[in-house]
Amino acid sequence: MTNRILIHVQHLLGVGHLRRAAALSRAFARSGYEVVVLSGGRLVAGTDVGGGRLVQLAPAHAADVSFSAVLDDDGKPIDEAFERRRREVVVAETLRFAPDVVVTEHYPFGRRRFRGEITALFDAAPRGALVLSSVRDVLVRSAGHGEKAARIVDLIRKRYDGVLVHGDPGIIALTDSFPAADGIADRLHYTGYVVEEAPGEVFPADTQGAHTGCKGPGEVVVSVGGGAVGLGLLGAALEARRGGLLDDRRWRLLVGRNLGGAAFAQLRASAPDGVVVEWARPDFRALLSRASLSISQAGYNTLMDILIAGVPAVVVPFEAGAESEQRERAELFARRGLLAVLPESELDGRRLAVAALEAIVRLDRVCLSERVAAIRLEGADESVRIVTRLLGRKRRGEAMGDG
Repeated sequence: MTNRILIHVQHLLGVGHLRRAAALSRAFARSGYEVVVLSGGRLVAGTDVGGGRLVQLAPAHAADVSFSAVLDDDGKPIDEAFERRRREVVVAETLRFAPDVVVTEHYPFGRRRFRGEITALFDAAPRGALVLSSVRDVLVRSAGHGEKAARIVDLIRKRYDGVLVHGDPGIIALTDSFPAADGIADRLHYTGYVVEEAPGEVFPADTQGAHTGCKGPGEVVVSVGGGAVGLGLLGAALEARRGGLLDDRRWRLLVGRNLGGAAFAQLRASAPDGVVVEWARPDFRALLSRASLSISQAGYNTLMDILIAGVPAVVVPFEAGAESEQRERAELFARRGLLAVLPESELDGRRLAVAALEAIVRLDRVCLSERVAAIRLEGADESVRIVTRLLGRKRRGEAMGDG
């Protein structure tokens, strides 16, 4: 019998949630599962769910970095009619697919604006389906206390069989950023970090001399993921380069498509000689593996790419609004000698240059490789093993809450 798993994911600002869900989809498909991914964020071209099927719901995204409102694809606040149409699609797809396993990415720890459609998904799923939440290693700390946290714990205990925590408890436990998780400790299953498989190397002609052969020093790669933030970091990087930082090397600025065409054109127009400005690329990790330095934000997926590439790195965590997740994870890795952190509040060209030079001197590739080897990075495949084990227990009528 082929097992069927349905993954619900909603990205609002960046694309990290979708990338992680897609990596899980590929792992489950490789293991013989039938997979459907319900994606509620903006369409991301090239999203690879492996042998799974991607169902694009009517897209919703955050109005700004403070998540002050959720907008539809026309830039209008979503309303009851929008929610009803999406809910109808979710229910229809769930009834058609009849999943054995339902995974809600980030919910109920976040995305509560979409609880109506997720509740409808639960109601449409077959009786006895295994229901799991999927969360990254660190949550925004403001959600871990008080009545909101109590409601999350209550919902987990009532509607969920477990929580897949995509992190390494030897580095940080979920309770460190979400203290209320003590109330669901018996439902937590640590998978290790989810690392995406690197695609084949597909460098365009202008990079061949810089990468293959590697006679000269490697590039400086500056990246901000695929989301709608990071323009300040890209600007500071250009300022540092104009000030003479590593100006004997080619610099490559990778721009998230959600930053928009105007920002992209502005960066290209202001880039000095020796600086290439491109849209974010699928061969990002291959670029990193040949770089002499990475400068980036500190999203979950980007940090995993940095660790696997073993490149000296400076990260500038996104900290707008109440965001604390990127800074907390980055500092944990920095304390292990894996990267350097420059707080967003201190970001300018001069400070970035100082941090970059320190990182190159202090972060040796051989030492980085040894330190990375101690971290659990098998999160996608381990998720498959955990889900398969829990599904077997569920079918046998065994208790779910014993880890």
